[in-house]
Amino acid sequence: MRERVYDCTTAKEYAEREADRLQGLLEQQRSARARLESEVSELQGEHQHLRQQTAQLEARDAGLREDLTRQRKALEEATTTARAAREAVSYAEQRATAAQQEVLALQARCQQTQ
Repeated sequence: MRERVYDCTTAKEYAEREADRLQGLLEQQRSARARLESEVSELQGEHQHLRQQTAQLEARDAGLREDLTRQRKALEEATTTARAAREAVSYAEQRATAAQQEVLALQARCQQTQ
């Protein structure tokens, strides 16, 4: 009978140790889960921040593209205007040269008649 008491005591001690061990594991798991939930929450915050930054950059990019398009259009218009101005100056120079030649021709005729 003494062996049974010893066996029961041993089994009870073993069960208590096993319960303590399992309780310790449970606490470790709870702690690990809390850490992971904290990390997930932090990563979700970072993810949201990155989404906001991405949206801001996309908006800025769209604005810059619009500015670039306007500048290109303005450059094209300025180039067209400059080309037209050069053509007008060239035409005026040709007309001035022709008028100068007419004046010289008239002066030459006048000198011949005198």
